[in-house]
Amino acid sequence: MAIMVFYNPQILVAGVDLSNMGKKAKVNFGNETKEITSFGDVAKHYVNGLSTPSADVDFYINRVSGSTVQTLRNLLGVATTAFTLSIRALNSAGTTSNEIYSMNAVINGGIDVINGGVGDVETMSVKFQCASGTGWTVSTTS
Repeated sequence: MAIMVFYNPQILVAGVDLSNMGKKAKVNFGNETKEITSFGDVAKHYVNGLSTPSADVDFYINRVSGSTVQTLRNLLGVATTAFTLSIRALNSAGTTSNEIYSMNAVINGGIDVINGGVGDVETMSVKFQCASGTGWTVSTTS
């Protein structure tokens, strides 16, 4: 059994390595389901719909040059194009046990540039959605 402690992933957002600012990461291979129940059925029936690939990442808020705030704030807005998001479980070469998940992404929603209370460490939760293409590309080579 190859169970590992998750402690050193790599998170690249638009080519910027934000790994050392990450606190939590989740890669999701989602899928819509569509109901096709018709007259006479005694139970609901569903078929698979479009995929809904996404990623959720919690970052520590950092405001210095090349930080989470500067990098992510520049990726918001109607005039902003999709960017590459790449996540792997270990910050090392891609292998069959350290697959690289990449997609053209956009930020769904916004980012918190100030988020904390007295004595808190500021964090932001960012939801990335697929912008174009087929969703996640899985690679085993860097």
